[in-house]
Amino acid sequence: MDMENTVLFEKATTEREKSVGIENSCSPIRVIAVTSGKGGVGKSNIVLNLALAFDKLGKKVLIMDTNLGLSNIDVLSGLYPKYTLHQLFEGEKEIEDILLKGPGSTRILPAHADPVNLFELSTEQKLFLLGLFDNWRPEFDIFLIDTAPGISRDVLYFNTVANEKIVVITPEPTSIRDAAALIKVLFRDFAEKHFKIIVNKASGEDEGWSVFVSLTRLLDSSVGVLSLDYLGVVSFDPKVSEAVKKQQPLVLAYPEAPASSNLLEVGRKILESALVATNGGIRFFWKEFLNV
Repeated sequence: MDMENTVLFEKATTEREKSVGIENSCSPIRVIAVTSGKGGVGKSNIVLNLALAFDKLGKKVLIMDTNLGLSNIDVLSGLYPKYTLHQLFEGEKEIEDILLKGPGSTRILPAHADPVNLFELSTEQKLFLLGLFDNWRPEFDIFLIDTAPGISRDVLYFNTVANEKIVVITPEPTSIRDAAALIKVLFRDFAEKHFKIIVNKASGEDEGWSVFVSLTRLLDSSVGVLSLDYLGVVSFDPKVSEAVKKQQPLVLAYPEAPASSNLLEVGRKILESALVATNGGIRFFWKEFLNV
């Protein structure tokens, strides 16, 4: 573990130990990071449609697009944000001002293309933001984070401060390999052991399971004890591309499509699964993410 990641890990460990009662004053919110080892696997589409699946299952969802400069959630939803995180950082707007009304009853915290580096904020700016989030009492059940692809510093941050980590992979060998590399880094440098896996763009359940098995084989010999929870497959479906062109979520545009049924089933599995990690919650997320 390098020096930078050692500091991050020690910070996260300390905050987790102190976070036992951090959510006692408000209802806990499941903070879920959806990530991938590489781009092009359909991760943002999965995030948006999972949010709508949760919505259909009676949960209130907040989506945060953290792919700074290359945001996709607003585009996939046919939305054009007037304000983004930039106005929040500058103190020009409050959190509620920049939230977009998304499809269904979802809300979206947009990143958009503002040239803002969350990891280069001054201490004063971090404390200011932390104060805002400490006083925020959102009425959401799930905080769904769409991370950037790859193993950049921000991707590692978002994965280490979330309750749950969902890794999206496809049958492509590069996707499986890169997902394994991401999991290895999170395990080695941050002691993250629990991951949920979605196989996207598969021909069916058989191929989805085969891809999952291939991932576990890449991890068996070098990682050690991991908990990998196979959530299932989202089938390759031409309706996905049609929905993207319409800038509408698949589960709303084509609710009868096979991939829509897959996403609803994956959503049910996530809601039925118990939380393993003791950290998390909306306030812990912001405290740890801002690193103050």
